[in-house]
Amino acid sequence: DAGDHKNGWFVASNGGGCAAQSQGTSYACPVVSGVVALMLEAAPHLTHRDVQGVLAETSYVTDPDDEGWTTNAAGYHHNVKFGF
Repeated sequence: DAGDHKNGWFVASNGGGCAAQSQGTSYACPVVSGVVALMLEAAPHLTHRDVQGVLAETSYVTDPDDEGWTTNAAGYHHNVKFGF
């Protein structure tokens, strides 16, 4: 039941069916890879720099209480734990 899981994320489990998935770097990589694949399918002319720019422009501070946030020269928030 999706209501039982705070984030509502599910993945395919071994043997069929679905399993709850929590967040973290192990989950972030396939999610971002899927987003980039969809971006490139919709706009195959994008370069790696374009993709990087879209990801940076559409990101947001996920944990404002974390003290690791800095603002780079371009005005983007960055954190060594969370990235952009």
